Amino acid sequence: MEINEIFGLLSTIPTWVWVVGGIVIFVILFGDQKLWEFEVKFPMKHGVGRGEVEFECLKKKGSTIEVKFELEEIFHNKPIEIFLNDKLVFTVPQAKNTGRRIYIEENLDLQEPNEGDKVCVHIGGQEQFEGQLYRD
Repeated sequence: MEINEIFGLLSTIPTWVWVVGGIVIFVILFGDQKLWEFEVKFPMKHGVGRGEVEFECLKKKGSTIEVKFELEEIFHNKPIEIFLNDKLVFTVPQAKNTGRRIYIEENLDLQEPNEGDKVCVHIGGQEQFEGQLYRD
């Protein structure tokens, strides 16, 4: 097969196939692979609020923690400490706990946890939430 025949064959492929193929190749080359992801959700607790903590690890980016809380006013401006199996893994500074809604995503040096591991959240030194991790 000559080069002209190869180009002739390739020119018969529709444009949308080239676009879709280019996107797939781009994602494969530049995308990041999720190694693991766990989360725990805390339902509404009267007088406190509700929240969610998510641990994730991507092949290139590494492990991260994502913290989402909606807290009552009495818990604003207090440090939030997150414990995994009774070991402190992350602290939300008081300066970031200023309003009703809190959202933080930060890198974290964390080994892969196990499903069912215990997560506790202390606000102002008092345990307010407790739950178990599950795969997301």
